[in-house]
Amino acid sequence: EDRDTIKKRTFELRCVCAIYRDHPLAEREEVGPKDLSGLPMAALTREHPTLIKTKRAFRDFGAEFNQRFELQIFQPALELVERGLCFSICDQISAESYRIYCKHDPGIVFVPFNPEITISTSIVTPSRRPPSMLAEKFEECLTQAMIKLQEG
Repeated sequence: EDRDTIKKRTFELRCVCAIYRDHPLAEREEVGPKDLSGLPMAALTREHPTLIKTKRAFRDFGAEFNQRFELQIFQPALELVERGLCFSICDQISAESYRIYCKHDPGIVFVPFNPEITISTSIVTPSRRPPSMLAEKFEECLTQAMIKLQEG
């Protein structure tokens, strides 16, 4: 909810499919519900927007959504994908975090998911108080990183 005491900049980030690097789907330019139909999936809790949108996409394409794992956040889902146990439709921030901490030997390939599923994320700062120089620089860097992710 918008308030005059808070400044908010919202970004819409496209979700990607996390695929074990040795799986044939890792070679694809994009994947969709039909490609993943019946395959084991790791997803967030049933009320999370990404799961709701993902299940809707599978239903709309007549594909079977087989949720093998339910998690609170995407990072443990990526560990399961890395072991070849499942696939996951995840946000780009989690994907980018994985790329950073596994840059020497990534076990996962991130492929665009179609139809497009987005997740909203915001940078929130006080509107009635100037930020410190450090906070201002951090906000600038974070904003640039979010724009880069949003633009793909």
